[in-house]
Amino acid sequence: MNRRSSAPKLTSRIPTFHKKAPEVRPKTAEVKERFLPAPAVRSPFTDAAGAEATPRLTAPRTFSESYLTASPRPALRPDRGPNQRLPDQRGTRTEPEPEEEEVEEESGESRVYTGEEERTPREEESDEEDERTSEAEGITEEQPPWENKTLEHEAKEFQSSSTEPESQSEGESEGPKTQTLEPGQRQEIEDSSELAPPETGAAAPPETRAPPETGAAAPPETGAAAPPETGAPPETGAPPETGAGAPTETGGAAPPETGAGAPSAEKTEKSWSCCSLLLRGLGPLLLLLFVGFSQHLWLYGLPRSMAQLSAQLHLHWLQGVAPESEPCSSHCRVSLVESLPHGLYPSAPSSLESIAQSWLRLLDRANHSVDVAAFYVTLRSADHNPTDAQGRLVFEKMKSLISRGVSLRVSVNAPQTQTEDTEELKDAGAAVREVNLSALTGGIIHTKLWAVDQRHLHVGSANMDWRSLTQVKEVGLAVEDCSCLAQDVSRVFEVYWTVGGANGSLPPYWPARLSALSSAQNPLHLKFNGVPARVYLSSAPPQLSTRGRTDDLAAILSVMEDAQQFIHVSVMDFIPEDQFSKPPRFWPPLDSALRSAACSRGLKVRLLVSCWPHSPSAMFVYLQSLLVLTRPPLSCDLHVRVFTVPSTPEQMKIPFARVNHAKFMVTDRVLYIGTSNWSGDYFSQTAGVGLVVNQSESETRLETLRTQADQVFNRDWTSQYSTDLRVDQSHTCPMVQT
Repeated sequence: MNRRSSAPKLTSRIPTFHKKAPEVRPKTAEVKERFLPAPAVRSPFTDAAGAEATPRLTAPRTFSESYLTASPRPALRPDRGPNQRLPDQRGTRTEPEPEEEEVEEESGESRVYTGEEERTPREEESDEEDERTSEAEGITEEQPPWENKTLEHEAKEFQSSSTEPESQSEGESEGPKTQTLEPGQRQEIEDSSELAPPETGAAAPPETRAPPETGAAAPPETGAAAPPETGAPPETGAPPETGAGAPTETGGAAPPETGAGAPSAEKTEKSWSCCSLLLRGLGPLLLLLFVGFSQHLWLYGLPRSMAQLSAQLHLHWLQGVAPESEPCSSHCRVSLVESLPHGLYPSAPSSLESIAQSWLRLLDRANHSVDVAAFYVTLRSADHNPTDAQGRLVFEKMKSLISRGVSLRVSVNAPQTQTEDTEELKDAGAAVREVNLSALTGGIIHTKLWAVDQRHLHVGSANMDWRSLTQVKEVGLAVEDCSCLAQDVSRVFEVYWTVGGANGSLPPYWPARLSALSSAQNPLHLKFNGVPARVYLSSAPPQLSTRGRTDDLAAILSVMEDAQQFIHVSVMDFIPEDQFSKPPRFWPPLDSALRSAACSRGLKVRLLVSCWPHSPSAMFVYLQSLLVLTRPPLSCDLHVRVFTVPSTPEQMKIPFARVNHAKFMVTDRVLYIGTSNWSGDYFSQTAGVGLVVNQSESETRLETLRTQADQVFNRDWTSQYSTDLRVDQSHTCPMVQT
């Protein structure tokens, strides 16, 4: 209201504020110097959450270049001091401030003066600005709310008590209610709590600490419920706070953490102790997992997809470490078997069991499964040759397995040129799988093995061919009641079965369920016909050798290295080159091993090779180079002979027959029986196996497999069918057309 107005106006007692037109007045520097800033006093109060907090600074309204006109009742400002109260506020007024207010009434209007002279609006603005500055300085001196542990303690108590509605004081409604107060109301409640100390049993005010300027000690909290309008929960568990120990606005010391603060520290300590115990328990387990995972990566490499990883973690690996359903049998019955072509040794028939008889006996003993790996299956001749009778008998016996409830699986090389027998076996219920090894390793399936019920087995040079039973000279081993070794043979068969089929491929790893059960480093300790023997199975090529499997070439070289007196070798082809590569490459491992044994170690080396129409002509040239070592001054004890199976004109018409197809080696300590010819391709690309039997530690005079095989070799070496190979001989094998 404009006080210069000449006509008096009726004024309302309700505070009203009107802006006057802006009036520019110079601001003198004396105003700031005359009025000192108000003391930086900040009264804490209890907020709605029940925790002690400090009221926020409220920026007062600033009226630039204007002043206020008021009704006869003076206007109230919320931030002017603790002695004001709102028109509707009830309570006991506190003592006025030392400075008195002078009211000058002029013509029905009132104007407020503070101090000695009138305060202009610009001075009031300056005073309010100084007040805000002093309050901000006071706040920086006091203890921050996040470091005030008393406030945290009260907040935690309120949160815990807010979940118990039954503990509210009488007069409170259902559930805690919070009333938001203006700054003036909070100050008036605080002042009234200072003037009227609580009586015994009365409700304690939410704040009992005295302002710092009074220095009065705060009365102890009695534990009574706080007034409902303050929203503070009853503090029954808190220790009494005294003026000396209570934190002040000037950064006084906080009370010790007792009551509700101690369980929190205990919980933290317990959680840390639990974590440490958990780490101690899980530490070794995590270490084992890390070591196992590292070993897995070392053995199989990093999986390239989730499918490979899931396959690597297949549960079949338990078969490699878990005990078998029944203990494997180590007391084995073993027979050295052979096939002699018709017309060979007519006056002195072999004392050994024939391969056809051993196959028929194994089929008769089959109860659950028969697994056969072979180059091909032609047990019946296409032109009904009368000498295929034994092959037909074996074929019919194989067909009858399905009707007896015995599963039959046959793994053969792909592609097959003659499929009559395999197709008929399929029709009878057998499972036949072709292995296109040429697309995987560049070789063929040249393996010849049987696994029957994982208890019996056969390994040797004989193919699943009627000619191998009557028209080709073969040597093999038939082992019965020897599940320890038969299970290892079954794992080799599973390798062929795994990579077979239309979409067969080499896996990036071999699962542990196919890992070798025997090796050169860890042979099986068995008894062959009552004589102790150390036995292991070797395999070729390296791409098909699972973990722990001894490579076939390494097995042959180790047998040669182990020999102390002699080395006798009977093999169809011996050629130190990759025979089927274009152009052929020199491959010297076996050739060098024989030279070293004869010339460096002084062993007696005897090598028996075959002569037939399919013999490589280069083989004889390489062999003649070995014979040069027999000349002085070397005079190495190394001899080579060529074995030729006699044939009639009718027998010569039989394709791929009339040949010594045996592949075995005998030393003074070890017997080796294999399925591969001795050239580089058979050990680097073609699938084959070998069986190593060491009975040198036996002191018994019983006949061993090694002695039986050596007798067979000496019979062939000294027979009329073998001839010496001479260095100056140009036509060593007349059947070979150069």
